[in-house]
Amino acid sequence: MTHRVRVGSVAIEIRPHTKGWQASYYDANRVRRRVTSKDLDHLKARVREIAASLAEQSVNRLVPADEWAEFQAWKRRRANTVDVTLDHAIDAFLAERRQHVTRSTRDVYDLERRLHRLADAFPARHIGDLSTDDLSTFLTSLDVSARTRKNYRSAMVRLWKFARRHKWVSVDDDRLTVAEIVPTIDVPVQDIGILTPDQMRTALDNVHDHWRPFLLLAGFAGLRAEEIIATRSPAKRPVDWSDIDCQSATIRIRPETSKGRRGRARIVPIAENLNNRLRDIHQGAGPVVTRSPHDYNEFPRLAKSAGLDRWPQNGLRHSYGTYRMALIRNAAQVSEEMGNGISDVRQHYDRVVQESDGQAWFSV
Repeated sequence: MTHRVRVGSVAIEIRPHTKGWQASYYDANRVRRRVTSKDLDHLKARVREIAASLAEQSVNRLVPADEWAEFQAWKRRRANTVDVTLDHAIDAFLAERRQHVTRSTRDVYDLERRLHRLADAFPARHIGDLSTDDLSTFLTSLDVSARTRKNYRSAMVRLWKFARRHKWVSVDDDRLTVAEIVPTIDVPVQDIGILTPDQMRTALDNVHDHWRPFLLLAGFAGLRAEEIIATRSPAKRPVDWSDIDCQSATIRIRPETSKGRRGRARIVPIAENLNNRLRDIHQGAGPVVTRSPHDYNEFPRLAKSAGLDRWPQNGLRHSYGTYRMALIRNAAQVSEEMGNGISDVRQHYDRVVQESDGQAWFSV
C-alpha cells in the first residue's frame, strides 16, 4: 500500500519496506534521498516537513524569463495547446456568456469590465504564456477592496477554465490552471445595512405608488430585486400578482422566478402587516412591478426622506432576514424562505437585533 504526502507542488510517496516504511525523493540539488521508519505516522510527519521545505525552495527559486518561456512552450507542446492571445480568449469567453445568460446580464457586464482590465495589463500576450505570478502581481496592483479583488480572481478562474476546454492553456498535475493556483483571497465579514421600522414607515409614506409593492415584497417577504423585476435577468420570469395569495398568506416563487442556486422554487409566508397592505393594491394577475426603482433614482430620494446618508445596499432584503431571525430564531426556516444558505443566514442575520425590534418591523 502506497501513501502520498503532498505540499504545494511537491508530492512524496511512502512505500512498504523491509524495515517498515520508506520515502524516496529528490532534494533541491536533484540528489536522491531516502527516509525510513517503522512508525508510519512519524514518517508521514517527517516527509511532510521535507515536502514543505522543497515546496518553499521551489516557490522562491528565481527562473530566468527565457527559461520560463521555454518551459511554458514545452508544456503547451505536451498538452497540444494552441497559441491564442489573451484578447481573443476574453472575446470568445464573453461571447459564450452572452449566449447563455440565464440569471443576470450584470454578470456579463462585470466579467467584461474586469477581464478587459486584465487584458490592458498584458497587451499582446498569449493566454498560455501567463503564469500564476503574473496573475498574482496583477491582483496585488489593483487599488480595490479585498471583496473586489476576490471577484477579479473569480473572473480569471472562469476565463482560464473556459480556455482549458479549448486547449488554449495547460494544467498542472492536479488539473489546475494557473488562475486556480492563485492564492484565494480572504474577505472580512462586513456589517450589513438595514432600516429601522421608523425609516421603513417613512419610506412607505413617501414612495411612488408604482414602487410601493417593491418595497413591501423586499422588506416584508425578503424577495430579491431580480425576483420582483427581471430587467437584468431576461430569461427569468418576475413574480406575478397571481403568485401572491393573500387568502392563504403565501407567495409562490417559481423556479423561473427564483434567483437562488439552481433556481429552486420556494414558498414565502406573508406576514400580517404585509397581507393587510397587499390586499389593498392586489391586481389579481400581471407583473407586480414593471420598472426598476434603481433606474429612476428612487432610493436616493427615499434615503433623503428617511434621514439616511445613503440607502443601504440590499437594505430591504437584509432587513427582512435580520428581523425575521429576531422573531423566530430558526436559521433553517429563514434560509428556506429567502433562498439563501443556512450559513449565510447565521453569519449575517442571527442575533443582530432584539425580538422586540422584529415585532416592531412586522408591525409597520
